[in-house]
Amino acid sequence: MLCSDCQTREAQVFLKQIVNSQVTQRALCQECAQRLGAAPAASPDALLMQVLAGLESLLTGAPAEPRRPVQCPTCGLRYAKFQETGRLGCADCYEAFRGPLTDLLRRVHGSDQHRGKLPKGSREAKERLQRGEELGRLERALKAAIEAERFEEAAALRDKLQKLQ
Repeated sequence: MLCSDCQTREAQVFLKQIVNSQVTQRALCQECAQRLGAAPAASPDALLMQVLAGLESLLTGAPAEPRRPVQCPTCGLRYAKFQETGRLGCADCYEAFRGPLTDLLRRVHGSDQHRGKLPKGSREAKERLQRGEELGRLERALKAAIEAERFEEAAALRDKLQKLQ
């Protein structure tokens, strides 16, 4: 479909306007849409970042708070540039943008803590494996105690499980 304004380029932006119960539809190319202010000049990554940043205001009903410009002291990257590109400049950016990044990670992933894989053989991986084995052993013992109607033992096992979890 060709752009309804210039009639030369392929339409990429489709507008539907409703004014006084009157519906008008337009198919515009990217250039005409930008000229008319109907499409941002930002990259798809920047658009995604804007959508994610606006999710909080949509979900809570509160207007999004404007953030002060933050800049990484090491590489000089500004948070606004990160919002456009979706890429950080250096390892210190994580600390410089801690507040906004924490909010973003919570909105996108539901948490700001990494809960993924650990390198094999690392101390943390061994501890997690041992804790998992202990949890499994306690759960089996709790089930056996309940089936045997040893409720005091079951209560003690339940408390140990809750403490480990």
